[in-house]
Amino acid sequence: MITEAEKFERDNIITINPNTSPKVFKSIQDITDAEFGDIFADKILGATDDVIIAPDLGSALVDEAASAVALVEHDSVIGYSYAVDIAKFDPVRSVEQGKTAYLYLTVLDKNFRGKGKVGFLTDELFRNLLKKGYTHVERDCKTISKDGNEGYADKVQRHYSDLPGAIEYISEDRVRFEDVGPERLFRMNIAKSLARHYY
Repeated sequence: MITEAEKFERDNIITINPNTSPKVFKSIQDITDAEFGDIFADKILGATDDVIIAPDLGSALVDEAASAVALVEHDSVIGYSYAVDIAKFDPVRSVEQGKTAYLYLTVLDKNFRGKGKVGFLTDELFRNLLKKGYTHVERDCKTISKDGNEGYADKVQRHYSDLPGAIEYISEDRVRFEDVGPERLFRMNIAKSLARHYY
């Protein structure tokens, strides 16, 4: 059964679409720039530098191959999560189109971290993907944070450890991009990842 806390968070989550207000898109760009600098200021790249998903972040979020949700508090976006169809991210994997999505970004304002809000965002994104017919999500997570502490990869692994079958594959830690550092790839079953929640 859904808790009051979950209901409150879900009531404050919006699905991003072409009719979403420009103010929301600006807030999303602002928190993205605060976290990553201008790396997402122009073209959004896929699995390689040759694959361009979209000309800019705003276009990427509303692309027909995308799913995106944002968490709003006090009329401001404090976080968002964005996934793209794996075939758009990596055209070599076109056979998985409509079934596997790549969780490209989850960004949360630093003032709201450590309060479980990323989980609400991810769950809502997963629900949206499930409704669209997706069965799996893949995501790369950093193993070390910017400040040298535990990265998000270990947190993801712990969060889903009590849900049998939620994580179907975990890669060895590897470095794809020097400026990002070591990452761990997860392949996740969407329905099993949501097993502890009402949806």
